[in-house]
Amino acid sequence: SRKKFLLIESYLALIVIFGSNSVSYKNIDLSFMLSLFYIMTFIKNKQMNESIILLVFLYFIFGSSAISLQNELLYIYLIAAIYMLPGLSNLIVLSLVMVLSLVLKQLKIEPIVITQITFMAIFTEVFKPILIYTFTDEELYKKIYETQIQRVNNDVGKYASFLDNFSKKHVESKEYKLRLSQGVNTLINNYCNSCYKKNECFKMNKGKLFYIHKDLLLYSKKDDLNEASVLTNYCPTLVEMRKSALLINQNLKISDEYKKKNSLVSEIKGITSILNQYTISNSLIEEIEYNKIKSLQQKIKDTGLSLCYFNPKSIFKNDYLIELGFRYESFSKVRKQLEKIASEELSIPTTLLYKESNLIKSYFNLVPKINCDITYGYAKHAEETNSVCGDNFLIKKLNDSRMVSVICDGMGKGVYANSQSSDLINMIKEILDLELTTSVAIQTINTLYNMEDYLEKYSTLDYLEINRSTKKASFYKMGSASSYIIKESGKLIKVENESLPFGLEEMTSEKEYDIECGDIIIMSSDGVIDNVIEEKDFEKYIKQIKHLTSQKMAYEIMSYAMKTNLKASDDKCVIVLKIENPS
Repeated sequence: SRKKFLLIESYLALIVIFGSNSVSYKNIDLSFMLSLFYIMTFIKNKQMNESIILLVFLYFIFGSSAISLQNELLYIYLIAAIYMLPGLSNLIVLSLVMVLSLVLKQLKIEPIVITQITFMAIFTEVFKPILIYTFTDEELYKKIYETQIQRVNNDVGKYASFLDNFSKKHVESKEYKLRLSQGVNTLINNYCNSCYKKNECFKMNKGKLFYIHKDLLLYSKKDDLNEASVLTNYCPTLVEMRKSALLINQNLKISDEYKKKNSLVSEIKGITSILNQYTISNSLIEEIEYNKIKSLQQKIKDTGLSLCYFNPKSIFKNDYLIELGFRYESFSKVRKQLEKIASEELSIPTTLLYKESNLIKSYFNLVPKINCDITYGYAKHAEETNSVCGDNFLIKKLNDSRMVSVICDGMGKGVYANSQSSDLINMIKEILDLELTTSVAIQTINTLYNMEDYLEKYSTLDYLEINRSTKKASFYKMGSASSYIIKESGKLIKVENESLPFGLEEMTSEKEYDIECGDIIIMSSDGVIDNVIEEKDFEKYIKQIKHLTSQKMAYEIMSYAMKTNLKASDDKCVIVLKIENPS
């Protein structure tokens, strides 16, 4: 696990050279100094096997040279024992021994030897990192972590491929295959075997007859029979065979099973899509280096603050979240100090957010620097004949620098529609707790909502994520009404829907916009927009009231929608978000 510029073979070769000849320069024994260097290096790095080998070779070196074996070996063993001490204590002890030997002269170490030992101690500390490199604990942990993450990503990708192949090859049940084969054989026996064009047909469609008759069974009601259409020009019994195929289909319930098969295939493909997106997302996001996280923790401790909790929950460079807990420390007291330390240690601008506190402990979150804040207002109103509004919404600041705003419009009105939209909102809340990226989270919800338990109910979804650090607004619209961005300059941007309601399309699309302090975002359900008679008048109106607070704007827009002559009979919901300077 170690990479060395000087390998074991190199020092063994040098030992042989110096062992055969006593090499010295102006009374300085170079072989002795080389031995000191290796002893200090190997023992310091806890490479005991190399150290023992070296000591054995030193016996033969000094035994064959003109230098005194007794004294030199004692010095080597003394240095080896001192360098077994932990940390910097070996240098302290070595310094004391050298000083005592000079002052008290009790150890009887010659001054030239003391000079050599002192020089090599300094030389080793200065040049060891250059000459001999070993993995630090941090680098080792990082290597293990990266390897495991890569392995997980690879395994997830392989599993997704396995599911995809399974859906293509093995999704049909044995019972379904048996019924399908029985239907095909019935058509062939009743019509093809007795047909006067049998030989010509079998020769022309060799290997395709099963699939042709399969399509006849599955698509007997449709004009487009896929490969079965090749029979149109020469099959004398095609009309009767199609009628018979329809009866066989009904009797054997082949179409019902085929629908179930397609539903299962769609579900499996949806899951594989989620897994692939998750893998790609993890692979592309850059993480903060481990040593920076460790250094941050140590710096906070060094300040004297009573740190009692440190949890790097997410360490992505552009989306990190580090949870901190302190005893008897207030947010206002430590905020600027911790933001400065974190920004310096992580080399990324950082903001400290308040989370919660009790009588003893306070908890905060370190996140990417927040460059804007958001105030919001909302209003909803049930359709006139119902007491329950079918629209539901969610506005939530996440633990990091992101904020989400969601409007869900259940199909229909009243209690039933409210139940649909409420279920979807609750699912979104649960998914947000998983700390997934937004695109993966939306795709996950869409796939789950499209599965068998939800085939008979679906909703429109208007999902907005605002990153308060990057000042980006990402819209995910599935069958929802248009949204508006009113820029500080007065320019108006209309964000329109281009997708079917939630759960009816396999993939979801994203629209991203830059936002600035002073911008306003308006989201609403169909009940509001459908009550707009003249779009230009509505756009002019929302520009006129942009000076109001976000809550007041929400009320005014709701009032505008309810006062028009159109009065679309639908539930209504509106959310207004104002982008402001951070506090």
